[in-house]
Amino acid sequence: PSHPALPFHFPGNPIVPGVWLLSLIEEAVRERFGSRVAVRGVPEASFRAVLRPDESFRIELDRVATDRVAFAVESEGARIADGTFIVQETL
Repeated sequence: PSHPALPFHFPGNPIVPGVWLLSLIEEAVRERFGSRVAVRGVPEASFRAVLRPDESFRIELDRVATDRVAFAVESEGARIADGTFIVQETL
């Protein structure tokens, strides 16, 4: 909640920007599947609800294919976002 960019994303009614949420999901992919996994694309991403800066959230990941990771973000029992990343092992 104290990140300096958040108050400027809808002043007076701040939300976590979708692009920032995607970067947090990408970081979670590397933590779970290894630092050699790189995200190469986002063929699907749906933002279903607003995430406020002071809300806690959980990222769920599922390696659905060698080159695909499905993700879901939930907060207080509500689905915030879901989609798929294209991933590739790097050397």
